[in-house]
Order: sequence, then structure tokens, then C-alpha cells
Amino acid sequence: MKRQKRVLAAALCAAMLLLCGCSGQENNLKETQSQVEDSVSSVSQSASALETDVKTQPVQQEVSQTSSAASQPKELSSASQATPSAQPEVETTTTTPQTSPAPQATACQHTFHNIGSAGTCSTPGQHIYECTKCGYTEYGDIIPPEHFGKYACEYCGVPLPEYPFEGLNVWLEDTAGGNWIYEDTLGSFQLTPYLFTELGDVTVYYFTADGSKWLDFTLYQNGAIRLSYSDSNGNMSGTWNCSEIDHNFPMRFAQQAVSDPQAQQRMAEGLNQTLNSSLEIFRQLVSRFGFTLSTYGFTAW
Repeated sequence: MKRQKRVLAAALCAAMLLLCGCSGQENNLKETQSQVEDSVSSVSQSASALETDVKTQPVQQEVSQTSSAASQPKELSSASQATPSAQPEVETTTTTPQTSPAPQATACQHTFHNIGSAGTCSTPGQHIYECTKCGYTEYGDIIPPEHFGKYACEYCGVPLPEYPFEGLNVWLEDTAGGNWIYEDTLGSFQLTPYLFTELGDVTVYYFTADGSKWLDFTLYQNGAIRLSYSDSNGNMSGTWNCSEIDHNFPMRFAQQAVSDPQAQQRMAEGLNQTLNSSLEIFRQLVSRFGFTLSTYGFTAW
């Protein structure tokens, strides 16, 4: 493009020199000058048009080539043609499984019944409510382990603390076979259920090994005790409150039984030994059920 401009400029200079050398041709010179200017303007317009064409043509060609290349499919590489993919690419969508909502009261007018268990004295239970119509289940409170029964636990046989007299008798009949016998160095202790008395009465028999002394007493729920004692010095029976049976009771008992002071002393000593032994054996037995002597009205032991 620059080369074309230089050629045009040289031609213009030559024309000017030629016009200057021609004297007397002023009018022709002016006319020629006007023609030259017109020629220069025409050449300049042509050059400008040529420059515009030069700038736009490569861009159009490039755009055309790009458009042509985009319109044709891409060729697979030789590796792709030779070895197809072992596993096609599959678009996967992870979905969360929908769980069925629990039946609502609006769907079923539930009628519940308790299918739970009460448990035992060693295992807890639980309230479980099931609808008899649709089977919908609700879980209620845990039931702590506890003894169950009227007088003694139906599971383990332990007398219930609410009924210490009746419970002990039920235990004697169901577990001890009617009588509970305990042998010690002094003699034989026998705890007997109510026999011919009321269910709430507990009867104790205590015999020394040589048979020289024997003691029996019956405990009543009202806190009374009917006591009988006999030895070589005499015998006596009576009814007292259990709270009166203290460590001075043997002497008071002997003083009422015999009049001789020496006999009173011997009877008091024998009753004291026999009573202490029988109450200690009774205490050991009932303590396994959580009872004490005070449970049966005694206050001094």
C-alpha cells in the first residue's frame, strides 16, 4: 500500500514540472492542474477503498473458515476409534427413599389396647398401645421392676411390705412348706403360720434341746403379743403389747409367775435367754424380706 502511494506522488511531481515548462499556456495549465487534482482525488479514493478492502477481506475469510470448521463434525482420534469405552457414561441421580409417614389420627379413629407387659420384680415392663383397627403402635412409659401380688410376690415369693403379717404367713405356706424350723445350740426354733388363728397372726415355738424350757408367742397385727413360758420353776402366760417386751420384761414376768425370789431369778434368767434367742432368729429371718422387729411392734430390739 505504501509503495502505491509513492508511485502516485512521483507521477504528480512529473506532471507539475511539465506544466511549469510550458510558457504561455496558462489556461491550459490551470485546466491541466484541475484535471491532475481530480486524478489525485480519484486515486486517493481508490487507495482508501483498497485499504478498506484489504482490512476486511482477511477477517471475513477467517470468519468464514471458523464457521466452516464449526459446522463440520470433529473427527475421533485414532485411540477413540480403536478402543471404545468399556462403560458408557451414564448420568446418575441420587434420590432419597421416601418413608411412609406414621398413620395419623385423621386417617384412622384409633382404638387402642395395651399389649405391653408389667415386667417382674427383676425385669422392667412397658406400656405398649396398639390400634385394633390398623395396627398403629405407640410406646408408653417404662414400668420399673417391682414385686407383684396380694400378700407375697407372685414371682419370687417375698412377703410384700404392705402386709408383713399376711405376707410372712403366705411365704411360710408356699415356700417353707407350712413351717420354718431353725436349729441352734440352745434348741429348736419353729415359725408356724397362723394355724388356728387369723391370717395376720404369726406364731413362734422355741424348745430347748433338753426339753427343760419352752416358749411360744403369737404376734397380732394390732401390736399385741400373747406369750407363754414354762421351765422347772413354773409357767405363766399372758398378753402384752410388743412395746412392753424389753430387757427388764423377764424379771417382771417371773415376779408375776412365782413368789420365791430365787425361783424368780432362775425363771427370769431362763426366759431372758430363751426370749433373746427366739427374737434374734426371728429377726434374721424377716430381715431377708426387708422387715425388722419393729415391723411387728417390738421397740427394744
